[in-house]
Amino acid sequence: MKPVNEVHVAIVSFGYAPLRHVASTRAAQMAKGLAALGHPVTVLTVDWRGDRDEDDALSVVRANPRCWFPDFVPDGRPLRVERPRARSRLRTLARTLRWGPYARWAQASLADARSVHRNHPISIVWAIHGDDSAHEIAFRFARETGVPWVADFKDPWDLFHRGPRAAQRGQRRRRLATAAALTETARAQATIDRALFRRPTEVIWSGYDASGMEVAAPERRDRFELVHVGHLGPQHDCRLVAQLVEHLAPEGIELVVYGHGSPLLANELRARGVAARQAPFTTSPFEVMKGAGTLLVVPATHGPAAQRGGSVGVKELECFAAGTPTLCLGGLLPEMHAVAAKLPHVATITDPHAAAKWIIAQRALGNRGRTNHPNVAAHAWPSKALALSDLLRRIA
Repeated sequence: MKPVNEVHVAIVSFGYAPLRHVASTRAAQMAKGLAALGHPVTVLTVDWRGDRDEDDALSVVRANPRCWFPDFVPDGRPLRVERPRARSRLRTLARTLRWGPYARWAQASLADARSVHRNHPISIVWAIHGDDSAHEIAFRFARETGVPWVADFKDPWDLFHRGPRAAQRGQRRRRLATAAALTETARAQATIDRALFRRPTEVIWSGYDASGMEVAAPERRDRFELVHVGHLGPQHDCRLVAQLVEHLAPEGIELVVYGHGSPLLANELRARGVAARQAPFTTSPFEVMKGAGTLLVVPATHGPAAQRGGSVGVKELECFAAGTPTLCLGGLLPEMHAVAAKLPHVATITDPHAAAKWIIAQRALGNRGRTNHPNVAAHAWPSKALALSDLLRRIA
C-alpha cells in the first residue's frame, strides 16, 4: 500500500460543518480522522457558512448556491440549494436522473474537483450518499480522470425516493458499477448492497461528535412536551406513535414533531380523534433536544429500512447524549440497545400504554429525571478512520 501521506483523499458530501445536521457528522468526523492519520484531505461540499467567517482546519472547497440560487438561506429548513422545480415534470425527472436532486451543486462541485486535481492530484474519492448527486460527482470525475472512487451510504439508500424508483435504481446501478468498493454504516445493509451491486463492501462507522450537544443551551418550554426531532414517514410505525399520543391526550401531554409533515401519521392520528403539533425542522436541534420534556425516538423499521434491522444510530446517539429522558418506541439496533442499557434516562418500550405511563412519570420527576451523559453515547462507537484509511490505500 502507498504511504498515508501520498494518498490524497477527496470527500464529497452535501452536508458539512457548520450545518448542524446528521448529514454533516460522517463527513466531518472522517475528514478529521483521515487528516490526523496523515492523509492530505479535501472536502467538496456546499457553503453552509452564510455570513459566518469560519476558518477551516482542513482543505474544504465550498460551492456557494447563491451563484445559481440567490434566495439560498444556509440555515433554512428544509435545506434548499436549487431553484424551484421546472414546471415540466419530465424535464425535472431527466435532470434528476442525470445529476441527482442537487444538479447545480453537483456541476459546481465537479468543476471544483477538476480544479483541485490539477493543482494537487487526487488519489481517491470517497462520496457520501446523502443523495445521488454526491455519487454522480464522483462517478463523472472518475470517468474523466481514471481516479478510483468509493461509494458510501450513510442512510437507508432507497428510503426517501418517490415516484420513478425503477429509473433511479437503474441509474444508481450504472454509477455503482464503476465504484471500486462500497462502504456502509450497517452490517445488514452492507450484505444486501454486496449482493445487489456485486461490489466489495465494507462496514465503516464514523463515530459521533458530542461536542455540539455538550455546549448547547437547553431551549425550555412553558409546558411539558413529548418531542420528536426529524421526519416521521412510511419507514416508521406511525400507528404505534398515534396510539401513544392517544394514551397521552387525557394527560394534556402533546407530541411536537420537528420535521416534514407526514400524511400517514396525520391519518393515524385523525382516526383516533387526536392530533400532534407539527413544527418546522429546527435550526437548533441540540437545544430543542436538551430542553424537551421527553424525547421520542422512533426507529425506522418499515420498508427498505427494515432490511437494516433498524435505523442507523446517529440520531439515537444524539438523543441519548442530550441527557433528556428519552423513550425509544420500538426496536433498536442491537448495538443501540447496548448503549441505551447503560443510560438511566433512556427507556426502550414497545407497548404504547406502558410507554405513556413512563412519559407521565418523567413529567412528575421534572428536572430531577434529567441526567447528563453525553460522553457515554459519544464513546460507544470508536472512530473508524483507520479502517477507512486502510481501504482507501489498498484501492489507491
